[in-house]
Amino acid sequence: MRRRIATALLLATCVVGLLPTPLSAKPAPQVRRVVIVLAPYLTWEDVNATSTPTIWSLAEKGAVGNVNARSRAREAGEPATPLEGALTISAGSWAVPAPLAAAAYD
Repeated sequence: MRRRIATALLLATCVVGLLPTPLSAKPAPQVRRVVIVLAPYLTWEDVNATSTPTIWSLAEKGAVGNVNARSRAREAGEPATPLEGALTISAGSWAVPAPLAAAAYD
């Protein structure tokens, strides 16, 4: 009799252990946003609360980074264009814009 009870309890424990457990509700992750400001001719000395209040406010509220994007198509001595910077950031490596690509940014 004891053997049957022990076997039944062991079997019940195994069955209960194999049942799927309900998933616990996890809070949805917060959506974090990244804002990239393309300002090829703006220096950090130009950014202040009076002349560039929006950029100043963004810098106050979030993290700030500085990226120098270069393009292989640039001639020596010519400044980079915003188009080259945008394409380099989106491609993840140096990018050469197509001749008509600038129309997308007009």
